[in-house]
Amino acid sequence: MIRKLLLYFTLTAFLICTPVFSASDQLPDGVLKFEDSYYYIVQKGDTLWDISARFFNTAWYWPGLWAENEMQITSHNPHWIYPGQKLRLALREAPLAIPEPAPLPVVESISPPPQKPAPEPPSFHFAPIHRVGFVTPAPAEPSGRIISATDNREMISASDRIYIQPAPDRTLPILGRYIVYAKPERIREPGGKRREYAGYLHHISGIIEITEYRNELTIGNVVSAFRPIAEGDVLLPLPQRKASIPMQPHAEGLEGRIIAGYLNQVMFGQGDILYINRGEKDGVRAGQTYHLIEKKKITPTGSRRDRRIDRIPFGAIFILDTREGASAAFVIDSRKDAEIGTLVTSPIM
Repeated sequence: MIRKLLLYFTLTAFLICTPVFSASDQLPDGVLKFEDSYYYIVQKGDTLWDISARFFNTAWYWPGLWAENEMQITSHNPHWIYPGQKLRLALREAPLAIPEPAPLPVVESISPPPQKPAPEPPSFHFAPIHRVGFVTPAPAEPSGRIISATDNREMISASDRIYIQPAPDRTLPILGRYIVYAKPERIREPGGKRREYAGYLHHISGIIEITEYRNELTIGNVVSAFRPIAEGDVLLPLPQRKASIPMQPHAEGLEGRIIAGYLNQVMFGQGDILYINRGEKDGVRAGQTYHLIEKKKITPTGSRRDRRIDRIPFGAIFILDTREGASAAFVIDSRKDAEIGTLVTSPIM
């Protein structure tokens, strides 16, 4: 099952995700044309996964729908959409301007045909990549902190203007972009000793851009808000992460465990973001795939002395981002719920 899923996952990564209808078609049920875009009205029982499969010929485009409609999905949770919500599918098609063909040049000598460029490796598109947090051995050193909103509101959201205090000996350049996060959360090592920790989880709350200096004050604008932003939240330079992640071969012999979740949940299913306690020093890289494993006790002879442990894969994760000792991953398949402490290994074929 997992091998078939991974093959499907690889093939669908090549698809160009445009709707399967055009302006000349009769619009499908539930689709509206308004101004410059096509919209779909959410029906009871719909999920982003189903909507993506219906209109884009691949369920794997659902993160793109999530990112495109983040202002509509006010819960900031892709699992929570409601009947009556209007989701934008795509811009309306514009007529193509076809230029007159240029005259053919006179060829005086025959040149060898140009070599075709090497094909690019398959990749997975994860549009909300900037929402994904990270785990480090110690709290990150901030570049500055939010003093307040310019209108003194307590809860800060997208498009709000804010006052910022740079860290000592730091200058925040105009148009520089930064991620915002609250106090990092200390994560325990699952199954370890009482005081053994996996690191500090930084939940990203949003993105801000520095806009001006005025009266010795640094002022910025909230470009995106993924979680509530408050006074005292701190800043780090925006990581240079791309939504299109090339697939890479996995590290051999890897064993790790789930240590935390994007929404602080303790159970995980398909479509969830989680964190594992293995990272760059262990050979983990963005674009790799690993298995979720359950251990099953087997007694072939019926005697406890002959008890054996079998490892059975029940799901798969795709690595989105890595740090020194931990990584963020996306659950691409799961036949049952995983949980904090679930074993993660190199793929078992």
